Amino acid sequence: MTNLEALAPRERQVMEAVYRFEEATVSDVRGVIPDPPTYNTIRAILNTLSDKGYLTFRQQKGRYLYSPVASKTKTQKHLVRNLVETLFGGNVTEVVATLLDVAGDQLTEDDYRRLQTLINESAEFKVQSAK
Repeated sequence: MTNLEALAPRERQVMEAVYRFEEATVSDVRGVIPDPPTYNTIRAILNTLSDKGYLTFRQQKGRYLYSPVASKTKTQKHLVRNLVETLFGGNVTEVVATLLDVAGDQLTEDDYRRLQTLINESAEFKVQSAK
């Protein structure tokens, strides 16, 4: 997955809908988006997402079925990498600090424990890989 462009808010909404169905028509997507735009607008967004490399499509019985090119997790990782490089100059520590600052009151003790476990596991992996 290379050179994927960033997603606009409405494009993210449409992608979420397609992930929900795995393979979706314009009507499927339009049916699950709150306050949906017109049919033609959804179709245009789906085509834009296809042009950007996020979706593929096939025609079946006169209608187009759109599906994601990559898993949701893989797409999320790609977009986060892009965000880290674009907005934070590749500085992951600044990204984490910003997320913790923004999340602030929303994080529970369990969340902090989970984050600490992830950091510890990552550090252990780095040490083992360096041997």
